[in-house]
Amino acid sequence: MTKHTDNETLDYTLIKRHRKRLRITQDELASWMGLQRMSIVRYERGEPIPPESKKKLLYFLNTETQEELYGNPTDDYGMEYQKLSGGNYILKIPFTPVCQYSYLLDTFDLGDTQISIVFDRINSGAYAAFEVRGEAMDDNSRYSLSNGDIAISKEVKIEDLSEEINPKDFWVILIENDILIRKIKGYNQNENSIVFKANNPSIEYADFSLNVSDIKRIYQVTQRITKFLN
Repeated sequence: MTKHTDNETLDYTLIKRHRKRLRITQDELASWMGLQRMSIVRYERGEPIPPESKKKLLYFLNTETQEELYGNPTDDYGMEYQKLSGGNYILKIPFTPVCQYSYLLDTFDLGDTQISIVFDRINSGAYAAFEVRGEAMDDNSRYSLSNGDIAISKEVKIEDLSEEINPKDFWVILIENDILIRKIKGYNQNENSIVFKANNPSIEYADFSLNVSDIKRIYQVTQRITKFLN
């Protein structure tokens, strides 16, 4: 790829050609440059380009991928996303397999193990993944979380929970001596307690209540990876 320097004459025909090569629109290039779309339209027609815009366009012409052009954006939690050419994003998140449950409970440190998840947009939040242990959330339906599945989850602050919780949502609950996955059956703000329930109707997975103060962390499950795919 030919490198372009600040002291050369900018060939306006290269702008559209390179833009098509990187698969970005005039709107996207204009947004990256801090301009309106019509500025890009004029530049691609061969109209005069101001010095500051020329400098940015030369940088643009020297990039080989969208990732190089945009860099890796981060969300409000400092989690770094890698933009893909198709418009999706890859995010590396902490992953806790069952064999590391005891370490997490001892330290409440999610550790260094990571997995990559594809998102269609930047979803601001503290994400983590957990391997499912046991059959509490398995009722043999397509909505089950089975032993060995991976639950992709987003941390929620206890104070942000409300009585309007969707009863279909799954939650990863970290308490002092265990990591559980359940649905929330009810949240009693007056008593400061939450009732959890399993999907599995077996008596060994009966409903139980926890005082909010006993919950160290809680994560809302946003998607799953079945054990047949991971």
